Order: sequence, then structure tokens, then C-alpha cells
Amino acid sequence: MKNRFIKVISLFTLAFLLTSSTVICSAEETSTAVVQTGASEELNSDYAKAVVRMAMSIVKGNYKYDISDSELYKNALFTILEEHPEVWESAFRGIYDNLDEHSTYFTKEEYDSFTSDISGEICGIGVSILEFSDGLLITQIFSNSPAAEGGLEVGDIIISADGTDIRGMDINIARTYITGEEGTQVKIGYMRNDVYMESVLTRRQVVVDSGRYYTVNDKIGYIQLYSFDEHASDFITTALTDFDKKGITNIIFDLRNNPGGNLFTLKEICEKFIPAGPIIHIEYKNPLRNYQLNSENTNPKYKLIVLSNENSASAAEAFAGAVQDTGVGIVLGSQSYGKGTMQNLTKFKIGGGIKLTEAEYLTPNKRNINGIGIEPDLKIKDKEIPYNTAKLSPITYERIIKLGDSGEDVKAIKQRLDMLGYTIDISTDVFDEGTMYATKKFQENCNLFPYGEMDLSTQLELENMFIGKNVSDNATFNKAVEIFESGTIDEYKHTWSPDDYKTRIPAPKIGK
Repeated sequence: MKNRFIKVISLFTLAFLLTSSTVICSAEETSTAVVQTGASEELNSDYAKAVVRMAMSIVKGNYKYDISDSELYKNALFTILEEHPEVWESAFRGIYDNLDEHSTYFTKEEYDSFTSDISGEICGIGVSILEFSDGLLITQIFSNSPAAEGGLEVGDIIISADGTDIRGMDINIARTYITGEEGTQVKIGYMRNDVYMESVLTRRQVVVDSGRYYTVNDKIGYIQLYSFDEHASDFITTALTDFDKKGITNIIFDLRNNPGGNLFTLKEICEKFIPAGPIIHIEYKNPLRNYQLNSENTNPKYKLIVLSNENSASAAEAFAGAVQDTGVGIVLGSQSYGKGTMQNLTKFKIGGGIKLTEAEYLTPNKRNINGIGIEPDLKIKDKEIPYNTAKLSPITYERIIKLGDSGEDVKAIKQRLDMLGYTIDISTDVFDEGTMYATKKFQENCNLFPYGEMDLSTQLELENMFIGKNVSDNATFNKAVEIFESGTIDEYKHTWSPDDYKTRIPAPKIGK
């Protein structure tokens, strides 16, 4: 749409300027100016912009009365909109997409998709799926979901939605046939033990997972938070309740690749860890709008090591900064993204909406990290190392591993599936359902019979995936464990001052 808008501007300005190959200006006194417009030049957006700037310079240099650039641009834009009202979306993109990198205009579809992502909710039937050539394998059914109420079970294979055969489709395309508007119905066709079944389900909002947690050596808690969505606080509460039962107060809080999320979710989570006092300061263009969010926690009991990397952003950085400034823990990893701004969402009745940068945030000690990021107390980065030097449990090839088995050889299998990107719980050495489904997917990807048991040929194939290659040494996580086990966390704490950041804040990028 933006290109279309530029094209309309080009046609309008050229039609105005090229009514003749010259423009002659005269007054009562003999005064003539001749301007060549270059009518033979190729019509493109860059040339059209140059012609408009030339037209404006003629007005600014010769027009008797004062007029600003903004008035000239406004007059041009409004004239275009009067003649071509259908390009209003292009006008909106021109306004909002040329501010900073985090301000933008959304179409209705883009707005709905964006708000679904940040809310942690989808409008569908409430299942997690894996893509197979013969359909979508259900690996998880969320509680209180349409799928659970409709009788679907883990292990069912979805093959159709409203009569459309989805076998062999890309998973992202197939998913669009299952999801849809809230309250609408979808007929799901699926296979269970080679028997075809159908169920008509009513789509609705379904809460998805906010992260994962487990214990390390029965004395350290590990929490990986995917984002600060609207349900993240409840997830953290569940994790902490489990840790409290085990007497665990040392927690590795993994925010690597966490893009941030909701400001008030940040507050709710911070209050579980940050002592009474400021959590974050919000500063607007108008100082009268400034405010701060505070914690009321008078008895914080957890020690934190926050893991960050270059993709930790926004609320994730604010959380890390609060941990540093209040002394409840340290930040370990690499410099974070540096998004120290806050956006407000506005929805339009005509459809679509905008995301506009309205404020900057500062840490409790009033550090402005925008454009810089959170500097870790200990800089460390995962390295790529030869597979044969990685400290992994060995694959033994001594048995066929199946559902319910446990042991060091199961741990070896899970470590490697996790490294390949399969979503499994690596906190135990049990071959659970999640590992079984990951094994099925791995077998299918390797053109093996996908029956979910780690037989000897599958174990060999899994090992062959890594031989001669490099793998991550997971140094960041391992260092966090080492620090907690040695009790040396206080040795890594650093007092960060606003002066450490004040002179390094770059000017915001405006326009294009």
C-alpha cells in the first residue's frame, strides 16, 4: 500500500508541474522566471520526491507570504485524500511507520494478530500440534479447552478441518483452517488407532504456555519465561509454589530471547522478587504524566541469576535492571537489545490500529538503557564447540527406549533432541509422552518408521546428526549453576549508576 501511495503522489505532483515543459511567473513589473521540470525523466518514487521538494523550494523562495513545510505537505496530502480516499491506509503508514522503529500502523488483520501474540491467547480449539505427513499430531490438550470438551485426546492425528484435507500442508497454513473467529464452529476430522472420527468444536480463546520450569540437582530452580504475556504472572506463581515446597530459594531466571510484553505483567512478576520500592520509572514527553510502579514486597526471599542475550528486550530488560539495582541478584550473559521505550496500542473503529512510542522507562536507579541495553554483571556467551568435547551423557545403544523408561541413556536422548529444537522437558531422565512425540517427529524427518520408540537405528541416526559438527557449550546456564553451587553470587554484583549510561544514549532514529 505504501508504494501505491507514493505512486499517487508522483502522479499528482507531475500532473501539477508538467502541464507545460516550462513554468512562467509574471507580475505587473517585467519579471520572468523559467524552470525546467525535466518531463522526460523516468517516473519513479525517488524522482517524484525530488520534484515535490523542488516545487516546495520554489514556493518557499518566491511565494510572497510565509508558509511552512508542514503546511505544504499537509495541503498536498489532504488534496490526495480528497481525490483518492481509498489511500488513507497509506497515509497512516506514512505517518506512523516513519517515526521510531517501534511505532507502526496495523491493518485490522495485523492488529488482531499482534494483540493475540502479546496476550498469550489464540482463538482455536486448544491443542499443541506437530506436523506429520499424515496430519497434525496432537501432543498436548489444554485444560478447559474446546478440544478437551469435545473428546479429543493426546495422540489423535488431525487430518481435516471443515472438510479440507490438511495432510501434507505446511503447519502454519494448516493451522489457519483450525483457528478462526471466536464463537465459530469447526468440524475436526481425526484418526485414533486407525479409526476415523469427527468432532464439531466451537472456537474460543485458549491460554497457551508462558514458559517452563524445573529443578537442577534438587537445589536450584530454573524458570524460562517466553514472554511477559497476560498469563506469565500465573505461570511464575505456579513455579514458585513448587519451589517453595522443595525449599528452593536460588533461581536461574532465563530471559534469553524474551521479547518483553505487558507493563503490568512486569509489575506483578517483579513484586514476587523485588523488595519494596520502585520497580520502574515511566517518563513521557509531558513531565506531568510521569509515574513509577512500586513493589510492596517487604520480605523478598529469592536470589536470582538472570540470563540475558542480545534478543532480551523491553520488559525483559526492565526486569533484569530491577534485579541489578535492588541487589536481589545478578545478570549473566550478553548485552541485551536496548529497547527502553514503551508503546501504547490504540484500536480504530474503522479497523486496524496503531502502536505508538509514548514514553521511555528507567530502572529503579533511573538508568536509561534505550539504545544500549542492560550490561551484564558477568559477560559470558555460549560458544560453539566440537560435539565430541561436549559434556553430554553418552548414547549406549544397549536397549530400545520406550515410554516410561528412565536412566542415563534416556537423559542422553533428551539432551540431543532438545539441542535439535524439539520441545521436551529435560529436567528428568524419564522417557515421557513429550519425548515420545519428539521421537516420532524425529523419525519421520529421518524417513524412519515413526512409532515413537528410540530403537537402535534411531539412536544411531540421532548420534549421526552431531558427529563432526559443533554444538553449544551452554556456558551461560552452566556458569549460573556453578555460581549458585559455590555460593559466590555476591562477588559478581556491581553497583550500576545512571552515569554509566547517561553519555552513551544515542539519538532516536527519526524518519527514513
